[in-house]
Amino acid sequence: SSLIDKGPLTRRELCLKTQLSWAAISKTVFQLQKRHLLSKNENLIKSPRGRRPDRIFFDETTALAGISLDTNCVTGILINLAGKEISRLRKNLSPDDDPVVTIKEVFKELSSDKKRILSLGISFPGFIDSEKKKVIRSVWFSQIRGRDLAFEISESCEFRNPIIVERNAICDITYDYVFNRFRNDAL
Repeated sequence: SSLIDKGPLTRRELCLKTQLSWAAISKTVFQLQKRHLLSKNENLIKSPRGRRPDRIFFDETTALAGISLDTNCVTGILINLAGKEISRLRKNLSPDDDPVVTIKEVFKELSSDKKRILSLGISFPGFIDSEKKKVIRSVWFSQIRGRDLAFEISESCEFRNPIIVERNAICDITYDYVFNRFRNDAL
């Protein structure tokens, strides 16, 4: 969690703070840069000799998206890798609305600011067959029964990164686990 807590650091500072070797830090930084999780400010630090060290930091253009379907609205949120909220959007639902259409609209608006979205999580009240990725039952939204929400949204929004659809309780638990684990395991 050094980069989250301390902000931009050089590779040397990361080695000292994490007690990992230069090679391990360089390899990890390279892999995370390829996945657009980290960026670097080149040559911003004065050095008395040789090449100036780069500062490594979380890429501010990379984000995670979450959409929650409730009985009367769809709420979307975009957060950066440090957990800071970038944007939030809420659209009301009437009983006659197709919730999937509203979810697509919210996602398109969230992704319109050209942030690089790594994944999308969708939560809704009901039950899902996680293996077949189909909605089994939703108390409030009978029109989504039997539909593959991840596939529909992936196709219509041309989003090829992971989409996870789960019921509300599972999403809450998963968010807590993944986000806290990511924060603890991050450089």
